[in-house]
Amino acid sequence: MGNRGKATSIMRAVIAATCITFLWGLPSNAVAGSDPIDDATSNRILTMINDRAVPAGLGVNVHFTDGHESDLDLIKAMGFRLVRTDVLWSEVERARGHYDWGPYDALIGNAYRRGLTPLLILAYSNPLYASQWKGGRGRLDWAYEPPITISARNAFVAFARAAAERYRGRVIWEIWNEPNQTFGKPARLDAYMALAAEACRAMRAVNPDAAIIGPASAGVAMKFLEDFIRNDTEDCFDGVSVHPYRDWDPDSAFIDWHRLHAAIARGRHRRTKLAIDSEWGYSVQSGPWTEQRQAGSHHNHLRLAKRRPGSSR
Repeated sequence: MGNRGKATSIMRAVIAATCITFLWGLPSNAVAGSDPIDDATSNRILTMINDRAVPAGLGVNVHFTDGHESDLDLIKAMGFRLVRTDVLWSEVERARGHYDWGPYDALIGNAYRRGLTPLLILAYSNPLYASQWKGGRGRLDWAYEPPITISARNAFVAFARAAAERYRGRVIWEIWNEPNQTFGKPARLDAYMALAAEACRAMRAVNPDAAIIGPASAGVAMKFLEDFIRNDTEDCFDGVSVHPYRDWDPDSAFIDWHRLHAAIARGRHRRTKLAIDSEWGYSVQSGPWTEQRQAGSHHNHLRLAKRRPGSSR
């Protein structure tokens, strides 16, 4: 297969569906009685990427761990800088208290060797600690209840702490994925926010410089996002992540980004907090999207990223 055919194959398989865009945050408001800290270096993610959000904050979602080095080579050649994937709790901890990090060691090592930054999602349930949902089928970690009980919550926090302690350096962490769709039936967002706060606190205890984001909301769910921002009373999170999927022109997201930046600006944070698009794209696997139309939408993604409030130009 030639380079053009290979690129098309990889785009269809792992890249085209979801494109990550990191955005600069608006300056944080000062906490009462403190001096404002609103320069770019006060945010761990901006310090980590050490460049403009576009292009240094652009990446792709993948669904692999070890191997796939030719895919990583292509991702780098295409100019992306980040690689986002799940760190599945149920795969890492198959026996209580015992963690197998082997596949993720390989992925992170392969990414580092290419100058790529991993964005790792700590996510989903574990049958060691949770009951199966009635009628739950399909992927193991989706068929079980989220970590809501005390024992399950403590186990997830221990898993998150162990991950942060193992992988220091250039890693960005995201706590859970789309909890407004995946954290209970119906979603228990108060329980998610309590878990996220506890996990973030535990990660910072062992790795104070870790870059941590959340909640990776499905859609720009403003009520949920505003609650998440208010709940971060310790300024543990470096960014507020969303997945602004839609089946129409990406320019329609511009007003959503204004609303999200405004919500962040209303917060009282000691550090700059970013608004982050950690997953968004137009899939050719179903629906009306052709590869040509999809390519145009991704071009508009980049143009939109440079227009968004607070973004670098």
